[in-house]
Amino acid sequence: MLKEKNYAWSTDKEYRYVDGFGNVEECIQEAKNSGCEVGDIIYVIEVQKPEIRGVELSDILERVHDNMCVDYGECAEEWDVEDESNVDNKVYKKYEDAINDLIIKYLEEVKMMPNFFDVIDEKQVVIE
Repeated sequence: MLKEKNYAWSTDKEYRYVDGFGNVEECIQEAKNSGCEVGDIIYVIEVQKPEIRGVELSDILERVHDNMCVDYGECAEEWDVEDESNVDNKVYKKYEDAINDLIIKYLEEVKMMPNFFDVIDEKQVVIE
């Protein structure tokens, strides 16, 4: 997933930022619209939306294997479905990527995408 860059600003360094701006100038204008005056200091940060990651196909397959062992006992114990060394790496990656894409689509649909971000750069700006 491509990380989307944008800018955010705050009147303090506690990271209670207002984000979603395309550049520093937009942050300054919004700060003025919010009551900041000439000579006031704001903090502007360049941010990136976090990459949603960490859903591993092997974890899901291990859960499937465990469930099959519960349902079918010893018959399912040797079924090493979670062992990715048994599968072509391209095939494994294709399905792992598909699962991660599905998670992102779900989060978008239920409006639960992260509302936090990675800070790339920070600078203090004096309102002129």
